[in-house]
Amino acid sequence: MEPSPDLLNRLFDAKAQRRQKLAAMSFEEKIDALVRLQEMSASIARSRGVILKPWSRPMAIS
Repeated sequence: MEPSPDLLNRLFDAKAQRRQKLAAMSFEEKIDALVRLQEMSASIARSRGVILKPWSRPMAIS
């Protein structure tokens, strides 16, 4: 079954909006998001017996 053109348009619009939101984030927000992804990845890897060490969260820059 092929997705409808309306569904595809909504998906592409949502993808574009997400990319704009990510591009508008500050550098600190992007690093924080990266650390959160590393923490999630480390948790999954740990359940498989692999030890990963995510970065520590950066201190806020004033």
